[in-house]
Parts: sequence; C-alpha cells; structure tokens
Amino acid sequence: MQIKLTHKKEFHSLISNGHGHNISVDNNTDVNPKGPSPMELVLMGVAGCSSIGIVRILKQQKIYFNNLEIIVDGKTKNSHPKVFTEIHAKVYVYGDVDSKKIYRAVDLTFKKYCSVSLTFSRSVKMYYYVFLNNKQILN
Repeated sequence: MQIKLTHKKEFHSLISNGHGHNISVDNNTDVNPKGPSPMELVLMGVAGCSSIGIVRILKQQKIYFNNLEIIVDGKTKNSHPKVFTEIHAKVYVYGDVDSKKIYRAVDLTFKKYCSVSLTFSRSVKMYYYVFLNNKQILN
C-alpha cells in the first residue's frame, strides 16, 4: 500500500493512491479549506474501516439493513502535539434486523477487524455506541 502527496499551495495538498483515487487535504484552520485536515482523515478512516467490517459481517450472516450511518468524534489534547485522546463512534443501523446480531457485528468490528481503530487502541481510548432505528442497544 502506497500513497503519494503533491503539494498545491499554502497548506493544500493532493493525495493519491495506486488506484488513481485522489483526495485534497488542507489545514482546517484555513479560511477556505480545500479538503479535510489530516486529523479529520483519521476519523474518516475509523468510520470507513468500521463500516466495511460491519457490512461484511452482516452480509456473511445474510442480514440486510436499510441504512447504516457512523458518526465519529475525536477528542484531542489541548497542547501540542494535539494527538487524539479519545475516539467515539456512534453506529446507526436502520431496518428490521435483530439487535443482538447488529451489536455483535459492531463489537467484533471494533475489537477484532477494524485495522484503523485497532491501530490506535493502545494509545487512544476507543468507544462505540450502537443504535438500531435510533434506539441505543446496550450490551
């Protein structure tokens, strides 16, 4: 796996992968940012990776849902380096599905399969919350 960054102007850069997909990154304190900040990309990575794990597990079990949304919030230190201290993921699943199976899929994803969140698990407190049709599922 390899990516390439090309500087454009000021803090704006273009990052591409080997498949030709591109994303702009910028400083989020810029007046008119041209893309997400690198720290926002990390949170996007947690959301994207966990969604792939959840969908994969549910597909294997032939569980079909109407919609999936994941909201990820990160808390950082107040001083530099402003590394993440906590990451909170809220997983919303919609449809006529078994709540225990949904919770299990999310639990397995964050504890075993999501490489991005597991990369940070030793240095960042990871929390996840599961909602089925806007009602929180507790373990």
